[in-house]
Amino acid sequence: MILRYPEYSGITISLAALPLITGSIWNIIPTTISIKLLFIRTYFEDEALKKNILDTVKLKGQNIV
Repeated sequence: MILRYPEYSGITISLAALPLITGSIWNIIPTTISIKLLFIRTYFEDEALKKNILDTVKLKGQNIV
């Protein structure tokens, strides 16, 4: 498995540690929302990259196996 976004994994770990660091159970709610939004953002970035790569390859007339 290739880790494409190492910064996002670091952000995820930091966000997951936030409730433990602060000792507040109420930080779990915004942390969970933030992590879900980060995953959604990553998904859309991947889709945009795939589309751009396919468009570029079609423009150049190459085949992707």
